[in-house]
Amino acid sequence: MLNARGLLAVDRRDGRVFYGPGTDRSLPVAAAVQQSFVRYVRKPDLPRDWIERTLPSIRAFSHFRRLALLEDLVRNPGLPQQDLAARSRLCAPVFALHFGTLLRSGFVRAEPDGSVSLLRPPPPFATILLATLRKGLDSPSPAA
Repeated sequence: MLNARGLLAVDRRDGRVFYGPGTDRSLPVAAAVQQSFVRYVRKPDLPRDWIERTLPSIRAFSHFRRLALLEDLVRNPGLPQQDLAARSRLCAPVFALHFGTLLRSGFVRAEPDGSVSLLRPPPPFATILLATLRKGLDSPSPAA
């Protein structure tokens, strides 16, 4: 799964496959996730269960559709869930799958009024990922 998401470098030699640190350059979010992960694990006060706490956040950022939903929520806080679904242009089952993953990630919440919000403060790793995402949104896009 990590390889499919561009989070591992692959080296094929003599009929063997070696995986190691590195990212797929064709998936820009992979580098952001990896950089955020390195910043997180270097923190001196990591809790004992940091792996269990971190995996849902990584999963939230490991698919381009979930990333698009997160970008929309960063740009449009408090967006109604039905509007988020309509703007995503995903069929209902696919939206439900990706939105459910975001809910389990620990930094997106469906509010009683039907809106969707980013939790404040999100879990520590999610905070780093969201900062990386916001930075990318604030940066000008490269010219085509």
